[in-house]
Amino acid sequence: MSGETGSRKVLVACLGNPDRGDDGVGPAVARALAGRLPDGASLIARSGDMLALIDDWAGFDAVVCVDAAAPMDAPLGAPGRIHRVDLARDDLPPSAPVSSSHAFGLMDAVRLAGTLS
Repeated sequence: MSGETGSRKVLVACLGNPDRGDDGVGPAVARALAGRLPDGASLIARSGDMLALIDDWAGFDAVVCVDAAAPMDAPLGAPGRIHRVDLARDDLPPSAPVSSSHAFGLMDAVRLAGTLS
């Protein structure tokens, strides 16, 4: 699955459960992107527990995650808004106060990976 785009290795991780309404956006995007990414870019679809992402993104320079998420702060949390977090310069957004349909959420996986590295 590893790939290189330019001199950077990039992973596109599409997250969500296709059986849970808008949480299925990640798998839908993965289907739409299949075969359409630049040469060498890697694409995965992941549902359920996001802890596996820590292994998935090992060795990549950049990871693009596609996931439906609970709104953060209005108006930034407007439906369909794209959130970009560059961990080289930005802090993670605060955890959402609502429960996730994932056993272990994306931000939980990112925080754990940061703690372990």
